Amino acid sequence: MEREGISRDEAVEFIKNIDEERRAWSKHLYGIDTNDSSLYDLVFKINGISVDDVADYICELVNKGRFELDDECRKK
Repeated sequence: MEREGISRDEAVEFIKNIDEERRAWSKHLYGIDTNDSSLYDLVFKINGISVDDVADYICELVNKGRFELDDECRKK
């Protein structure tokens, strides 16, 4: 808001427009809808948890090695 010199409502609209442009670009180039949660390894609905909790959970998962590359991933 500060950088663009706009109100909160204008900033929200600005972000929505950018998100929609990126979504359309991905759909056009790759034929995927970036809003499709099945494309992602992790999806969080953060209405009831804090950003810090999400960050902690992601760090915990990474430290458990669940997202290490295996040979098949490296080939791709």
